[in-house]
Amino acid sequence: LRAPVARYWPEFAAAGKAETTVADLLAHRAGLPAFTDDPAGTGLPGLRDGDGRVRALAAMRPVWEPGTAYLYHALTYGHLLGEVVRRVTGTSIGAFFAREVAAPLRLDLWMGLPRSREPRFVPQFTVRPSPGDAQIDAAVDRLGLAPGDRLGTALRASARELAAAVEALGTRR
Repeated sequence: LRAPVARYWPEFAAAGKAETTVADLLAHRAGLPAFTDDPAGTGLPGLRDGDGRVRALAAMRPVWEPGTAYLYHALTYGHLLGEVVRRVTGTSIGAFFAREVAAPLRLDLWMGLPRSREPRFVPQFTVRPSPGDAQIDAAVDRLGLAPGDRLGTALRASARELAAAVEALGTRR
């Protein structure tokens, strides 16, 4: 856990992340809570471009010095941990979980639901109209961050991306 991520994923060392540890990733302290440097890749299609997201995260400058602060990495967490698992084990995090956790414990539990199991899926939320840019900006502005603050930029990008993804999921029904 104390090893630098770059030991397993050398490209990750770019842009001030050389000392970011695996523990920092696990604890949401990596300073990469959103895809701030990738404004064109928002929404569900962007979230599904795993290789593109991994490259973006490797090149991205963290919002804060890794290990010094915490913010839930809701939209980047899977990509960050998934890439470390892939680099260490040679397999996806879903395949690793299925083989090493679910199968031995006889769990019907998945990371990446197989198509054959989709009919059993029941959505756990109701899709409502997503907030627009003005609503997102107003909410972040209430935090009192300075204009151009990287944390504010990350929060705005994360909220916009999540809103676009939820909106896309709502149109797939």
